[in-house]
Amino acid sequence: MKTQISNRNDLTVYLIYTLLFALFLFKMFFYANEIKYFPDRSAHLSYVVYMEEHPLKIIPDYGKIKMIMFKADDRGDHANDTELKKKTSTCYLGHPPFYYKFLQMCNVIKIEQGRIYADFTRICHINICITAFAMMIILGIGFQQLAKANAHWIIHFMYVVICTCLPLYGYVGSNINNDNFCNLGMAVFLAGAVCYFEKGRCYKAYWLIAVGVLICFFSKLTSGVIVFVVCVGMILLECWKNKNLKIICNRYFVSTLPCFLLIGSYFVFLYAKYGTVQPSYAQFASLEEFRSSEFYLEEVLRTKLSFGEDVIHFFNGLLDTWMATYSSNYMVARTGILAFPFVIVLILFLIQAVYGLYHVIKNQNLSITILPFLFVSACIIAILIQFASHRNAYLKNGYLGGYQARYYMPCLPVVAIGACGYVQRFYNVQGKRKDRMIFGCVILCGLLMIYADFFYYVRSYYQLPV
Repeated sequence: MKTQISNRNDLTVYLIYTLLFALFLFKMFFYANEIKYFPDRSAHLSYVVYMEEHPLKIIPDYGKIKMIMFKADDRGDHANDTELKKKTSTCYLGHPPFYYKFLQMCNVIKIEQGRIYADFTRICHINICITAFAMMIILGIGFQQLAKANAHWIIHFMYVVICTCLPLYGYVGSNINNDNFCNLGMAVFLAGAVCYFEKGRCYKAYWLIAVGVLICFFSKLTSGVIVFVVCVGMILLECWKNKNLKIICNRYFVSTLPCFLLIGSYFVFLYAKYGTVQPSYAQFASLEEFRSSEFYLEEVLRTKLSFGEDVIHFFNGLLDTWMATYSSNYMVARTGILAFPFVIVLILFLIQAVYGLYHVIKNQNLSITILPFLFVSACIIAILIQFASHRNAYLKNGYLGGYQARYYMPCLPVVAIGACGYVQRFYNVQGKRKDRMIFGCVILCGLLMIYADFFYYVRSYYQLPV
């Protein structure tokens, strides 16, 4: 009888992973074919065009990257040869070049007799492949961890829903955006961290961590800061527990040093040239161009916010974008009951972070359970840095933007692991009656999240009555 129940549970689990991953892929192809105004798309394309024009350059001269625009009025977005033309304005992105160099090497831009063409079909397919591969790693990590804990299929369902049904993930992943490499880097890093906590020091764990850190830092500084803080946290906790430096004084860590030296060299170069490790638009654009851009407002036009009001504005923006699918001119927000499951997931993650901290202090138990605590700490530090940057831009230039939940989207698998870990432990100590209530709530929230993520978007996009 137990074998039959076990087999049925296994079959249900495989079905859940297969169906929800298939839905995730379908969503990305839908977005790639239907949506034309993805966030910062022209700016990302400009960066790739620059790389195509300067194929031997690794680090760009940011001030010489010019914005592009679509030459055709109908923006033939999905043609293989969409013609682009340059504008005189400077591209406002100061991101690391890894993602854009990768796209350039994939021949998504062609320059013939001074004319520029973009292969949008290839661009979308490459980004979908990157995002799908990252999601496969994420789902694989969760499946292995939950299977070892003999988790009920409903806990597996909860994990897959959290991973695949964040509105921004598939939306951003279906088109040109360097967040896709951040997601991949974080998935690789997490695989290495899990391997380290399970198997201890080994080449596989250290190299997965190193490659993940490299991809994150060379994709976007925010994701780099997060993995850096997590790594420092792991090192400090291991040193505190074992009273030695064996976590870094070993041949496995030494073998990965070239990755970290490469990262260090890149940021030293940036600092020597720009005086900062993250060049901003104000630093490489002319003063006249910057003051005529959307990143600057004249004093008389600025919204006056006190420090407290700005804090509320900033964090409201983070929460809103966590539950929204947006483009340059179109946004689908989730409010009320549709926002409920996304907020619950964040609350469970924070609870799990506290639980991880308790294990560190009380039991010195350095296992995978501390990852949510480390990632919450890293996200808090990254958010504080982001707020400081936002506040500085507001005070100097009147710009009220600079917040996006998608900057923290790479942490999604840890959110899922933390939330599911807490529910699994809570389930283990309850009676059968309460188990049914817990499972009923999980299924209800999961189905609501699936609906709010994609089906509500389709309803809103096509303005359907039901």
